[in-house]
Amino acid sequence: MAASVVVLAAAPIAKPNCPDRCGDVKIPYPFGTRKGCYLDPFYFINCTDDNSNKTLQPIHGNVVVRSISLDGHFEFSGYPASECYKNVNSIFYRITTFDSISYTQNVFVAVGCDTIAYLNGTKNGRNFSMGCMSVCQDSNDVVNGSCLGIGCCQVEIPRGLWDFTIEARSFSGHKEVWKFNPCSNAFIVKKDAFNFSTKYLHALYTNNSSFPMVVNWGIGIETCKIARSKSDFPCRGNSKCYDDFVDYNGYRCRCNPGYVGNQTSPMVAKIPRRE
Repeated sequence: MAASVVVLAAAPIAKPNCPDRCGDVKIPYPFGTRKGCYLDPFYFINCTDDNSNKTLQPIHGNVVVRSISLDGHFEFSGYPASECYKNVNSIFYRITTFDSISYTQNVFVAVGCDTIAYLNGTKNGRNFSMGCMSVCQDSNDVVNGSCLGIGCCQVEIPRGLWDFTIEARSFSGHKEVWKFNPCSNAFIVKKDAFNFSTKYLHALYTNNSSFPMVVNWGIGIETCKIARSKSDFPCRGNSKCYDDFVDYNGYRCRCNPGYVGNQTSPMVAKIPRRE
């Protein structure tokens, strides 16, 4: 007897009669692009024209959304913090839009030959800071593709780092290296999405470069126990609620066994049984 083939239609990810994408980005509930399509205003995605007026781009707060996944990850375009020659004021780059940095999907990177960079935040309710340092005197010592401390360094990010700022500093104001490296730069970037080039020593700041960054998201700020009493509680039908206050505020929903789809609402589809 020939084996049967299971065909599963794609389950909806947005609320009924609501757009499920903006440009090339899928927009799953509890997010939405218009009133009545998101859980509350925090999850509003402003779907607007980009600078070319040719493509729609999703904006959340002040960041450009690159993707939203139902497993609780939110990817957007982030910019470096920089300090440059004859400019002693660092740019403090603060992200509070969501919750914690995804420690599994990002790294912290510093670029420069007179550079010390800080990633500051809170962990376990206490202030936390870590850093990365790169010092060199000649651009010929810097190697394309290498981020091991000469012109570029990177470090892993600890789990549960919240409410963070990025700070770029220099030791001597780039006075000795300004001709080939006028700026210190620091940023968080999605793993495998950044390949160091020696041209970044001079052009990273001036080119207004951005990099993909991933943070975690949850629903609301309450525990499942408290959220269940609310009329707009989304984990109904064939999904259940669970908490994880290490990586995000609030809660998330998970499909029951045998179901697939957007687990943040009852809009899930049953997986057909093989005969």
